[in-house]
Amino acid sequence: MVYVPARSQGNLDIGIQQSIWGWRSETVDRGGTKQVLESLRAGDYLMLGHQGPNPRVLPGRWADASLEKLVVARLSGAVYQDTAPVWPDDVYPHRVRLDILEIQENVKGHMLGPGAMEALRLSANKQGAPVLQQALDAVDLLIDSTAGEAADSDTLDDPADRYLDIDGALDQRARTFIRREQQRLRAKKFGKAKRLQCALCRRILPSQVIHTAHIKRRRDCSFDERRDLANIMAACVLGCDVLFEYGYLYVGDDGTIHASAAAESEPGLEEAVARTLRQDCTEFNEDSRPYFAWHREHVARKAHP
Repeated sequence: MVYVPARSQGNLDIGIQQSIWGWRSETVDRGGTKQVLESLRAGDYLMLGHQGPNPRVLPGRWADASLEKLVVARLSGAVYQDTAPVWPDDVYPHRVRLDILEIQENVKGHMLGPGAMEALRLSANKQGAPVLQQALDAVDLLIDSTAGEAADSDTLDDPADRYLDIDGALDQRARTFIRREQQRLRAKKFGKAKRLQCALCRRILPSQVIHTAHIKRRRDCSFDERRDLANIMAACVLGCDVLFEYGYLYVGDDGTIHASAAAESEPGLEEAVARTLRQDCTEFNEDSRPYFAWHREHVARKAHP
């Protein structure tokens, strides 16, 4: 549990956008904070509570308090040290990489429980130092409170509205976190169409055999990139989806589709890739260009049979 004061709203926004958080050295050197950070591992949860009431009150007085915002994240690795510029006001060299799972506004104390709220109050009095707290029940409650949102209401009225407006989780937890933004992205991007065109082979097919595919691999995306509709394309399960995912097909900077060196070294793939070669990818445009460039550099060029 980590508290972020009102004056650090800009830093929190940067942390969300870049999927990272950090602490000053003087904060880490006090009150057992170093031991707490050293105990963190990939898969642990970090909850950032933003803008609550005055924390200099008796223990338990935050149980019914409200937070302006709560960010639930999962650590993608252990704490590391880095001095590369991220935030404008300080270095914050003790850092963790995050997978942002949930962002909610106007969170009431009863949603998190008294233990989690007390941990946030303590963090506020320790300059944002992390405070360990068993809070999975709170995570489940937050996820469940938004899991029932209907995707039917998500339609793309304005083509310029590239970003899916999710005020809840991009993942939900069952035994593990599962992606719940896929259905909403699909509804926003493609509506309720019964037939869709594959962006690679251009076949018009029943929607059941079309996947909602991220161009830049989802696990490598920032929070904003995951919900950017320019990073989404229709890819059929008749071959295009998996060929693109593993880098056997890629889209050049002119928008045309090519076979990678890995595909060309596999005679068995010749027929599968032939129907797409030199065609224009229907999803290629100036907004999607950076995502296709990332795929070309990080997936297609590194693909191997």
